[in-house]
Amino acid sequence: MALSFGVTVLPDPPYTRMIELMQLAERHGFEYAWTYDSHMLWQESFATLPLAADRTERIKLGHFVTNPGIRDPTITASWYATMQDLSNGRMVMGIGRGDSSRRVVGLKPVRVAEFEARRAVERAALAFEPEDIVSIVVVDLLWLDGQWLLDVPLLERKRVLEGIVPAEQLVRPSPYVREPLGSWIGSWRAQRFQAMSFKAANSRYRPGETADDWTLADLPRR
Repeated sequence: MALSFGVTVLPDPPYTRMIELMQLAERHGFEYAWTYDSHMLWQESFATLPLAADRTERIKLGHFVTNPGIRDPTITASWYATMQDLSNGRMVMGIGRGDSSRRVVGLKPVRVAEFEARRAVERAALAFEPEDIVSIVVVDLLWLDGQWLLDVPLLERKRVLEGIVPAEQLVRPSPYVREPLGSWIGSWRAQRFQAMSFKAANSRYRPGETADDWTLADLPRR
């Protein structure tokens, strides 16, 4: 196996210097250009790496390292998946427990068990290929005690909903939605929900509005 070489560049200001050094590394045949993710110590590298991707062509880019203890792992996974598209497949991710980025804000590095659990979320989120069909079932509170809540701000509805349904039952992602739906419906019925709304996969969602492509139905009793 041939050796490969990379360079790590601090995301210090000015941000243009980081990009220049990554371009220089590319010209000299380096395969990787890494940077750090300690948001209180340096500039925000999640903002500067897209610029580096736009101004390089071959070199692989990423963090050495990011961590799942400061940034929500689903956000990190979404960012890397998007960057993988924008950079033509040149993203790589190093991940650690979060020493410098957590200690500087008074937190300890993520424990190993928690690290593994959050990494599992990232791996699952990054496992889908672009051609995969992905749908998300989201529980929202639109009707309560005989009143529509369409005019209630989303975050306020979310707070009310969190007091009714356990957090793990609010969002159910899956590669595709198929029967049996009984366990989902059963959990909602157990919380005394009476109805559900659903729509076609290709229909639009317009916050604060009802639309013809949404259907309201009573929750099945079984």
